[in-house]
Amino acid sequence: MSTPLPSLSMDVTGHYVGDAYPHEADYRVRLKEQQHVYHLIVEDSGGFRVGEMVLDEALVDGIQRMASTDHSLSGYEDDWKIPDGMGRTLVWTLPTKGTDHYVELDDGQIDEVAAWLRFATGEEVWDGGEEWEF
Repeated sequence: MSTPLPSLSMDVTGHYVGDAYPHEADYRVRLKEQQHVYHLIVEDSGGFRVGEMVLDEALVDGIQRMASTDHSLSGYEDDWKIPDGMGRTLVWTLPTKGTDHYVELDDGQIDEVAAWLRFATGEEVWDGGEEWEF
């Protein structure tokens, strides 16, 4: 028997650029499901909601496909000599209200979102505990 899927909660570092001295800031990204609708919520360190989006079926599919794709340059190593230190990664700039908050997820964090969505959509069965762990 499966247990209910817990909401995802991920602490990330972004940038607050709403004053004279832009600086790093802590944010929490949450994913939750309400009646088969998936919500991505971005909060600042005070718990104030600075961004939110509904993930429809097409967005869920796009997130999962992007997360499962190798975006590195490793596929080109036989064709080109690639300089040391050159790479390519996937990032997702999350929507926020206004322009004061800049929050990005890296490829590992996107993988975690995609994993949660696989369980939320029923593609995989959650048999973990009451806390999300990836």
